[in-house]
Amino acid sequence: MKFFDRLLTIVVTATLTSIVWIVFGSSLLEMADERQGGNEAAPVSLDANSVDGDRPVEVPEFTPPGEGSVPED
Repeated sequence: MKFFDRLLTIVVTATLTSIVWIVFGSSLLEMADERQGGNEAAPVSLDANSVDGDRPVEVPEFTPPGEGSVPED
């Protein structure tokens, strides 16, 4: 009988804990979502060569290996 009492206590505790998380956890998530301004995404530029859509990004010229800013002895 002790085993079944312990098992019943565990099942009831887990059930009540789950209910509390489902009810209050979902409301907390909704409140956090409202504070962040919803699910609005930031605008994305479709131009691959621009930063924030303002101006093109300057891409440096290709430097072959062995040439460049490393001084040779």
